[in-house]
Amino acid sequence: MKNTIYLYSGPGAAPGCLYQTMHTLLQCLGSKYKISTIKQEDVKTGSWQKDAACFVMPGGGDVWYQMYLHPMGNEKIKQYVESGGSYLGLCAGAYYAGKTVEFGLGKGSEVNQARGLEVHQDRDLQFFPGIVSGPTLAEYDHYTDTGVRAADIQWGKRNLKLYFNGGGSFVEADKMSEVSILANYNMDDGTQRAAVVETVTGLGKTVLSGVHFEFDPALIIPEYGLQEDIIPMLKASNSDRLEFLSYVFEKLRLI
Repeated sequence: MKNTIYLYSGPGAAPGCLYQTMHTLLQCLGSKYKISTIKQEDVKTGSWQKDAACFVMPGGGDVWYQMYLHPMGNEKIKQYVESGGSYLGLCAGAYYAGKTVEFGLGKGSEVNQARGLEVHQDRDLQFFPGIVSGPTLAEYDHYTDTGVRAADIQWGKRNLKLYFNGGGSFVEADKMSEVSILANYNMDDGTQRAAVVETVTGLGKTVLSGVHFEFDPALIIPEYGLQEDIIPMLKASNSDRLEFLSYVFEKLRLI
């Protein structure tokens, strides 16, 4: 029976993202599923596949995901999805699921490149068959929250404010037959970019998000350069965020 949601917690997973993701999974799905963290060594065995209802890759550093999961761990994740499983990729987990990652290009130094803060690399999973490019709304700062924004997201006819910190957009997603855009960034210049997408890989489904819709604004601590107006905007949009979560979990066949 597929009764466990696995949340990757190995190298690269950011503690704050793990905390928020675990909180949201327990809050929304904990009555129906067991929520279990999983390290890179266990991902590589593939034993988790037999009872996995979903594999969740949280925010953090996609370079480290590649370093510790290539190639065997990624082969197991891809095999799982192609056989009918579900994958949820959040921020770094969404970059990681693209064919190519472009992050912070032209804005880094050799030090930033070494830290994984300037990236132009292909990835193994390739659930999104194109480029995931970012940061979309503001430059990312590894040490502070100065790059955090309340992203203006268009979901159907609704506008949501969702937590953003370094996330990407899905280049030319509107031209890909196997990709559906679930939500867009409303950019300051009046254009839109794909913020959340659904993809089909074999028999499986994925939802990939450049924004942190898993972040509960009640748990965000305003420090390290976070703009003071962000949390009130996120709280005002929280009921819509919870509805969007239900929509995403339906897409992943979890509810």
